[in-house]
Amino acid sequence: MIAVEVIYAGILALVVWYARWRRDAWRVSGLYEDTGDWQLKDVRWRRLGGHIEVTYSVINQLPGQTRYSNDFIRVFQRGVSLEERGVHVSRVLLKGAETRFMQVFDARDGSMPVIQRNSLDTEREESDE
Repeated sequence: MIAVEVIYAGILALVVWYARWRRDAWRVSGLYEDTGDWQLKDVRWRRLGGHIEVTYSVINQLPGQTRYSNDFIRVFQRGVSLEERGVHVSRVLLKGAETRFMQVFDARDGSMPVIQRNSLDTEREESDE
């Protein structure tokens, strides 16, 4: 009898672990953009607590040094943009260089997020450093 209870407890623990893993797993959004100046790719997101985390890669296609910030993404739930949390980070990239950024947003509810490129043109500064 104890062996059966141990097996059931093990199965229950496995189901709980899988549900937690599935909830926190990264999902691919399919968002891709190539403007000729830069490329946005490999956009992934996950829910974590009351937040939605989004990670993505940016590739510089401009010559020289170009500054990029982690403000490429906007996230919506039920048609309303989510409040962004976290620190703004910027990187200077040479032509062909790639970097990975993360943005964190406050989730409104459990609805499916809509992830889009930030239509407010993000500021890109060419520098002679």
